[in-house]
Amino acid sequence: MSTIPALAIPSLVGLTYLLLAGAPRSNLLVNATALLLSIALMAFGKPRVKRQHRLPILVVAVGLLFVPLFTGVAVNGIARWLPIGPVLLHAGLLVLPAISVLAAEVKGPGKIVLVAALVAVFLQPDAGTGLAITGAAIGLYVARPHWATGCIAFAAFLASLSMLVRGELPALPYVERILVDAAQVSLWLAIGILVALLGTVALLAGLRSGTVSQRFALAGSFAGFSIAALVSNYPFPLIGYGASAILGYGLALFLMGSSR
Repeated sequence: MSTIPALAIPSLVGLTYLLLAGAPRSNLLVNATALLLSIALMAFGKPRVKRQHRLPILVVAVGLLFVPLFTGVAVNGIARWLPIGPVLLHAGLLVLPAISVLAAEVKGPGKIVLVAALVAVFLQPDAGTGLAITGAAIGLYVARPHWATGCIAFAAFLASLSMLVRGELPALPYVERILVDAAQVSLWLAIGILVALLGTVALLAGLRSGTVSQRFALAGSFAGFSIAALVSNYPFPLIGYGASAILGYGLALFLMGSSR
């Protein structure tokens, strides 16, 4: 399976939802632009991430997770967003997919990076990214069982339960609770979104690019984000409005084919 359909299919389902639900045209433009940029990167980019460069990239990515804690961009004491000029990007959706892919190949240091990422999102707090870390760790454990990875998955799950209680914000239209909104438009649209979420997990796990550990970690992270969105007010990955997830998973899929 090519990497492009794994990103394009759920993103196109998301654009369909935004159109049928009556979202502002600017929302569709943002998502479509992010999708085109990601596809262009995946189709024409020439990645060359050598082994010695993976850990520095991981450190930078985790550092970006800590940035929201110091930028002053917060809602009710909750800080999860990276200010990029006038635009706010959800830090977890933007960088956690790439962290999952690269941590899968760095082994020992990769586990430390996952713990550091969990600390960052626990302080925000962000249960969506916490469950994504849980899913990534489970994916790594399934692909390559190790007691430390299992412990990270268990700790991330417990931390996410705490974050679910402390970190819920009011739902934003076309970003969170979109399954409920979609069902009001059409039951078939809601079913299509559910199928897209489940199908994307399968597409990511079944990719030909990357290693088994990378594929399972990335699929696990997507499953974690999706579960958080289904049970609480957290963004739906690749489906609702927002460029963060599209760019984040586009970058992760690009990096997946770059290991040398």
